Amino acid sequence: MHLVPQESLLKVNLLTTLLNLADIDAATALADRSIELAKGNVRLLTAIASTYVTAFRAEDAVRVIEEASKVAEHVPGYSGALGTKALKAACALRALHGYGDAELRELFKTAVTVLREFDGVGPLRYTNVTSDEGSVMHHFHVMQTAEVCAELDWRIADRLVENFERAGEEVLTFSCLPLGAYFDLNEDALG
Repeated sequence: MHLVPQESLLKVNLLTTLLNLADIDAATALADRSIELAKGNVRLLTAIASTYVTAFRAEDAVRVIEEASKVAEHVPGYSGALGTKALKAACALRALHGYGDAELRELFKTAVTVLREFDGVGPLRYTNVTSDEGSVMHHFHVMQTAEVCAELDWRIADRLVENFERAGEEVLTFSCLPLGAYFDLNEDALG
């Protein structure tokens, strides 16, 4: 069964929106429901892989990226190789420090909860960067000043230390950035 193009694009847009809002539970549920329908659709497979990366399901993300890479041999500019290398490094680092997916998801959701409690909205954009050694920097872009973002970083750190035996610092970081930084970073990336 194949999705009609419009349905596929709607799912890609919805997954992107849910990830920007850092709603990993809703995004993951949609990705799980869409995976079988995504066969042969590089855009949807890529959106599903991004969802799994964000939801700390790296093994699932690697599988989906590898599937997309098989389909994407004729798609100019597509390469899942760099993504799978970083994800495999993240998996190895998590295993080295004994972190499971569920534990990392709870840390992430706690950070998002702190942001939503602060302003009732939470992040308006979300990005992440995986280092070569596998640690992941999670950036929450909010409609706040740099000073307020620094305060929110401390609130997140305090909540993680209060609520968890381990705060994940060996494998991830969370930072709050003004929303304008998201657009500045993307403008720089686009040239």
